Amino acid sequence: MSRKNVLLSLLWYHPKIHEGVAHYAGEQHWNLHFQRVSAGGHIPASWTGDGVITGGQLVDDVIQNIPRLKGKVVQLGHASNEDMKVPSVSDDHEGVVDAAIDYFLENGFRTFASFSPLADSESVRMRHFRKRISELGHDSICLVCEYEDWRERHDWLVEGVRGLPSSTAVFCQNDEYASEVLQAAMDGGVPVPSQISVMGVRNDALICEYLRPKLSSVDNNLFGVGYKAASLLDQLMNGEEVSCEPHVIKPLGVVERESTSMSVAEQKDPAYHRAMLELKANYLDQNFSCNALADLAGMSLRNLYKVFERHAVASPATEIQLMRLREAKRLLEKGGLTMEIVAERSGFGSARALYKVFRQHEGMSPGEYRKRLKL
Repeated sequence: MSRKNVLLSLLWYHPKIHEGVAHYAGEQHWNLHFQRVSAGGHIPASWTGDGVITGGQLVDDVIQNIPRLKGKVVQLGHASNEDMKVPSVSDDHEGVVDAAIDYFLENGFRTFASFSPLADSESVRMRHFRKRISELGHDSICLVCEYEDWRERHDWLVEGVRGLPSSTAVFCQNDEYASEVLQAAMDGGVPVPSQISVMGVRNDALICEYLRPKLSSVDNNLFGVGYKAASLLDQLMNGEEVSCEPHVIKPLGVVERESTSMSVAEQKDPAYHRAMLELKANYLDQNFSCNALADLAGMSLRNLYKVFERHAVASPATEIQLMRLREAKRLLEKGGLTMEIVAERSGFGSARALYKVFRQHEGMSPGEYRKRLKL
């Protein structure tokens, strides 16, 4: 049987989407072609492949100009045109916002802010952010900038960040805007994360890892978007019926880095902050214990538990487990590792210990969690 020829054609580009499509294509032994289309450009009507993954106006191109494909096209992003009868796949914009807000709430934040240029202030993410914070009854400051010039916008944002109350959690709908907030905070003398906390969306390592402080971000699972789009196209090319209802890919959650590494309790309590610093630095050590944590934090074991109790957080022992669990989930999301290696690298030491804690806190096995990542 001949290999299927599939075209990924985009007006914009992100490597995680490409990787997701490519991963599925590799599993199915497709020939995967890529085309970056400039604004106003088109998919060639003479293209002779078996299916297309694309987005925006290019969907019309495929339907109108390559009728022989008979609808074997999947759209990235949901169409505003209700008559568009092709399957579509998108990340979960509201789920992304909820993940960020829930993370901030768990870390004690009750004052929130957001930043976006005027052009993006009414996006799905920003509208849902304002709606959710309002429903929770918490304070929210919306920094919406009308300036298009970078210098004017930066100067305006410096003043806006300076005006934020201490212990404010700042949400931005992408990593680029969050990086602007970090720059404004640095230039405005507002320390991050000891005074405000900043989070972006997309978990773009080339942005997040090279800022100071490093940027925390919600991973909206663009790899999963690409993978799902390819799987839907595969069904279409095999003659199967596929629902044209929007397919939404859930986010993978918050990837914590320095910009959100201090909870409100840590900002206000040096002893608790000291203990958490040592915990975060050592939890991957399989032999790390509460006794070791108390010694490193310069307090007795009894006082260590009291410090945690006064902030109504998990016990030191549970916190060690939860941090190891988060690392295990990150490794499972990365893929390509056996359970034994995941357990070793996340500090559990054995697959049995990993399984027990996963069942206790997630209600499923590590294997089940990994399978759900591709759904």
